[in-house]
Amino acid sequence: MPVHNLNQLKTALDRYAVGTTQVYELQSEDNPPTLLSNPKRFRVVESFVRFYSLPSGKEVDPTMFFAFIFPIFYGMMLGDVGYGLVILVGSLWVIRRVEGRKKGRTIFPRKLIKFAKMILTPPRMVKLAKVMIPSSIIAIGLGFVFNLYFGFQLNAYLFGFLNEQFGLEEFGINLPANGTFFDPISSYGLRMLLLMSGYIGLIMVSFGLVLGILNHYWERDRRGILGKTGWLMFGWGIALFGLALLGGETLDPMKNLVAVSYFALIFAGIGLMFYGEGVRALMELPSIISHILSYTRIVGILVASVIFAHLIDFIFLKGLQKGELFAIIGVVILLVGHFFNNLIGVFEPGIQGARLIYVEFFSKFFRGRGRAFQPFGTPRHFTLRRYELEARQSAKE
Repeated sequence: MPVHNLNQLKTALDRYAVGTTQVYELQSEDNPPTLLSNPKRFRVVESFVRFYSLPSGKEVDPTMFFAFIFPIFYGMMLGDVGYGLVILVGSLWVIRRVEGRKKGRTIFPRKLIKFAKMILTPPRMVKLAKVMIPSSIIAIGLGFVFNLYFGFQLNAYLFGFLNEQFGLEEFGINLPANGTFFDPISSYGLRMLLLMSGYIGLIMVSFGLVLGILNHYWERDRRGILGKTGWLMFGWGIALFGLALLGGETLDPMKNLVAVSYFALIFAGIGLMFYGEGVRALMELPSIISHILSYTRIVGILVASVIFAHLIDFIFLKGLQKGELFAIIGVVILLVGHFFNNLIGVFEPGIQGARLIYVEFFSKFFRGRGRAFQPFGTPRHFTLRRYELEARQSAKE
């Protein structure tokens, strides 16, 4: 049983079995079973961690990390006020429908509902919907920043006013015509978002390596600590080297003393990696670069969704100018196109967001393969619980 429940057990035994029992706490080097313990609001995320693997008893539980990081990634990849509102309303409807047990009419065909239940059971639908709520809220907020409402850009006057007040153009910032600072399909906005995604990748990979160092510290694995430290130094050395190239700095150590630190980080990191993990680490050197750059897919998925939405809106607006028949066709394309783009927006950011956490982040510290904690006990066959006895007694009366 968990250590923090021992006093409760002793109190109960002393009360009901005085002098007949004794509780011993034994020290062991065995890896204990895992009992996840997270705040109530975040327990819904535990199933996403179990889907990857149950943490072992001596390593960090990544549930809280997943709970905070996944909605941010999802919101960044969706990044549209309209799509975010649709997903938010849909998630609230699923929760109300399942947990509220509303059995009334629904606009969805029964065959479609039956097919959905084949993929996910209603309890799993609720878990997914509860995770999607904060994700969609972040998507709505970022959609306002990106100036996207089902692909339409409606905040031109507001962003133009803000740019005039803060004088961004005086700093040499070439903003698009609509004034949106982070317009995903403008040259300046795209460069900024790609640079930010690269920084996110560097931070996430570094944070994962730091957690890996902590795991090895708790296990008293000195070589493991040095190996993870080497990965951390090598990753930062490559990142600073790449930023220097993008900034046009000279990398000649004789002319730029700062460049010496870049090479020192790289080669010292390789040495520590070889000492801690052997030749296998040297064979996997390119992986850390690819893991950092992999976070740029956040912007790639966002841009693909925005371009598709703009294409749908363009056809719709052109149809309105060509007469009634083309206007009707344009409306149909608008509704069907945004429906499918929103449907893609439900799955693609979720899949890619989870992948970035599972592969690029968890792989730096999380091994899993834990055993679930199962307390001693047996199903009741010949005895009744107290509340069952009280219910039966009240029924007889």
